[in-house]
Amino acid sequence: MLTCKEVAARASRYLDDDLPPLDRAQLRMHLSMCKLCARYMEQMTMTVGMLPAAVAQEQLDSAVEDQVMARLAAVQRPAVAAYVVPAGSVSPAAERPPAWAPRVPRAPRVLGEALLTGLAGLAAWEIFARIVAPVWLGFALDPHTLIDAALGIAGPGAVLVHLCTGLLLFPLAFLLVARPLARLLAPVLPWWGVAGVFGLVLWVFAGYVVANLMGGLPAFFGFGAVAWASLVGHGALALSMGAAAHLRRQTA
Repeated sequence: MLTCKEVAARASRYLDDDLPPLDRAQLRMHLSMCKLCARYMEQMTMTVGMLPAAVAQEQLDSAVEDQVMARLAAVQRPAVAAYVVPAGSVSPAAERPPAWAPRVPRAPRVLGEALLTGLAGLAAWEIFARIVAPVWLGFALDPHTLIDAALGIAGPGAVLVHLCTGLLLFPLAFLLVARPLARLLAPVLPWWGVAGVFGLVLWVFAGYVVANLMGGLPAFFGFGAVAWASLVGHGALALSMGAAAHLRRQTA
């Protein structure tokens, strides 16, 4: 998806209907998810509309376009203006977007965030499964048994699948799918609400898709005590991941 800086650079061509279809679709997707850039585009549209009719009917030359961009930069919030001013005209600290600015996922950063988030979730799951569950159920919740039933992988292989799922698959699904969907469909939902819904999805995935469809076990383990313990465990896992991701975002 386009960054805020790229949206600002393509704004004039977008208003002139001069963008390729793919760039135009990507820009519209960004505007649907970024309120700041949507406001920026509205103000730019109003500014262009206020130009004299004779100028509006002609193609804007580079000098007029620079004046329009400068006027927009003057009325935007500092972080948005930093995207359109020439490089080197402000200090590095001023060029860095603040905490509220949209963030662009990059592979190394996302991978690092996924590992930290996954560690928090996996730690919460292990504490619940190894310490709390035995008090509740009389035995520990062991995902290796479910992995063996669903995938036919036992021993060290099951441990590796469990670690990869907890450290990469679940946190990447949370960071790259759950949170963007929540921002798009339910932007007022707090981080713990997003994490709670994600934990419910993980429970359905484990209890129905993996246990029943893949492993041939009763759906949701027959809705016995194990099912509800699994629900609490996956909820604790998801809330811990959500808290870790939220704290990292606040301190970044």
